Amino acid sequence: RQLKGNVEAIHATLLQDNARLGTLDADMSSNISNISKVNVKVDEQRIANRRTTCFQCMTVLFVTVFFFGMFFLMRVFGKAPIILKVEAPIFSPHGGKVFEGGLDVTITSKTKAASILYTLDGSHPGGRGAVVHTASTPLALAPYVGAEKKQCVVEVKAVARAKGMQDSPVVSAH
Repeated sequence: RQLKGNVEAIHATLLQDNARLGTLDADMSSNISNISKVNVKVDEQRIANRRTTCFQCMTVLFVTVFFFGMFFLMRVFGKAPIILKVEAPIFSPHGGKVFEGGLDVTITSKTKAASILYTLDGSHPGGRGAVVHTASTPLALAPYVGAEKKQCVVEVKAVARAKGMQDSPVVSAH
């Protein structure tokens, strides 16, 4: 009897242990299932992050290529020429004064290698009647017509011109 009681006690303990193990198995299965769900979510997030990172890289690459491409195209094909302007002619002596007798006038420009075109009749100096002036030879203006002295007003208009540059503005002196 005592042996039978001991066996029944051991059997009852084994049943309780089995019940506890069953509960632990269920808990463990539930936890494993939860861990699997978390792992799936983590994997999905990693994939989304890779897509985002890839998209960001592609965007940065596209913007960089676009701007450098536009810069290159502007430099090569769309380069607006820089047009330099010739400095305006300078009269020496300046106009506006009354001189008796003849007067030598020099017309120069601060732009080196500029040709000076001038007229004495008030017409545009870039036209057909213009005369090319060299700075080394002064322009001699004489107030005489034949042998008689006569007071006259001479309007000198001049423009400076150089190869590859925009003409200067027309200036005049009386």
